[in-house]
Amino acid sequence: DAAAAAIRNFQATGQESRMANIYPRMYTVIQRANNILRFVPNMNIRASVKNQVLGEAYFARGHAYFWLAPRFGDHRAGIPIVTVENMEDMRFERPSHVIENYKLIEDDMKKAAELLPYFTTYSARDLGRAHKDAAHAYLAKTYLYWAHHDASKWASVVTYADLVINSPTGRRLINTGNPAEDFASVFSVPNNFSSEYVFSTVSSVERGQILPSVMLENTGWGLYNGWGT
Repeated sequence: DAAAAAIRNFQATGQESRMANIYPRMYTVIQRANNILRFVPNMNIRASVKNQVLGEAYFARGHAYFWLAPRFGDHRAGIPIVTVENMEDMRFERPSHVIENYKLIEDDMKKAAELLPYFTTYSARDLGRAHKDAAHAYLAKTYLYWAHHDASKWASVVTYADLVINSPTGRRLINTGNPAEDFASVFSVPNNFSSEYVFSTVSSVERGQILPSVMLENTGWGLYNGWGT
């Protein structure tokens, strides 16, 4: 339909169906993350708990901006940046370029990576929480978008993708002997926390939000919207 065509061609019309709903929803996440970042540092709790909570808050805020910035910002203007420092303001101006949003995501994900452990240290009940490899993976994806405005960021894509690939968690591709089955299996719930796992939103549905180890190729924009030649 027309809305799907507009999204495919990176044209924002305001009629993007379910895509339009992520704007208020993600800013709700940002507001909650900011409240955590504002009040938790002064709480008298165990350092390990504090680091986990703050790391997840930085990850959540960066993750929310990651979903918003490429869809609602561009070279003409970014989207409003709301942090602990200005969260009480009544008005939020748009930055002059979406790069300002990518800088915030970069800072948040680096802080998250410093504070969070590897997911292999989690018990079964905690699988699905943000972790170090996930933060590095979203840094790599952020730099992919950023590189379209600043070519020097391609090097950072490689740096952070390598950190995920070479993670001490023992990451490796699924290998059943059937390449087609291997690819499809990455997107299934039974393999959600397999050796190829990076990050996903835990859900009861068969397939949901996923971040497998495939990233956009810089030749894809305008051709196959993610898959180049």
